[in-house]
Amino acid sequence: NAFDVMLAVHGSGLTNLVFLPMNAVVVQVVPLGRMEGLAMDEYGVPPRDMNMRYIQYNITAEESTLSELYPPGHPVFLDPGPIHKQSWSLVKDIYLGKQDVRLDMARFRPVLQKALDLLR
Repeated sequence: NAFDVMLAVHGSGLTNLVFLPMNAVVVQVVPLGRMEGLAMDEYGVPPRDMNMRYIQYNITAEESTLSELYPPGHPVFLDPGPIHKQSWSLVKDIYLGKQDVRLDMARFRPVLQKALDLLR
């Protein structure tokens, strides 16, 4: 509980937020795949309920390694809905199993600045 900010890509590692002190800032990086709602429900609501501040950063296709596996117009990018409807296993395989994140630091910089501002 000695940290003021926690930054992590969506996943079980974010459960460590329970050890943060009140008024800490949690920054969640959300991968592609229409995961924004799930990310908010799992790791966005709890910090707010625990008197912490929460920032959610949704990556772009350019920040995902999926751009190396699929062409730009592929449904993986344009319409993940049908993939979600097919099965959770497929969602897990594509969006959680095959995807890594490489942040565009120019785009991410304002998020870091906001986290710092929230601490002041």
